Amino acid sequence: FVLLTNAALLTRSFLAMRSAGLGFDGDSVVAVQMSRAARHFATSDAFRTFMREAAAEIQALPGVTDVAFVDSMPMQGAPRMTFVQNADAPILERAQRPVADFKTVGSDYFRVLRLRLRQGRTLGDEDRDSAPLVAVINDTMARMFFGDADAVGKRLLMDAPALGDTYNGETAALTVIGIVSDEHLTPVD
Repeated sequence: FVLLTNAALLTRSFLAMRSAGLGFDGDSVVAVQMSRAARHFATSDAFRTFMREAAAEIQALPGVTDVAFVDSMPMQGAPRMTFVQNADAPILERAQRPVADFKTVGSDYFRVLRLRLRQGRTLGDEDRDSAPLVAVINDTMARMFFGDADAVGKRLLMDAPALGDTYNGETAALTVIGIVSDEHLTPVD
């Protein structure tokens, strides 16, 4: 009886795991992990040039319809955490701010994974290089920091993006330009 009960529970859990919403559509998507060592690039411009050239070469391969870059593979977690707060709220010390998962993605990331855009827009070519810093956040973050208010156009204070994984000691204000559905960041198991 105990073995049958455990088998039934395991089967039910497995079926629930298979039907769990991931927040993205992974059909016909191949993920390839590249070694990313930012220290091999003298500047962030050199790194961006390398990424653009790599994307063009991959896009030219037969059967490839789209290319997107992200600093962590889907369902492998977020590569780093950042201290974040609503820029319009009273400023808190960095250690007092809530912590959020942070992923750096290319402008095609949302289209390749077919993440559902809820509001605003996703990243575009106008958001590159010396443009003001912007962020696309998920539903959960929008509710957490802005409640029922429209989050598009609002600003978040967070650790300034830097080349590599190290915190450079600076805080940056990022303007929210879009809200996407929640993406399942960790493995479903």
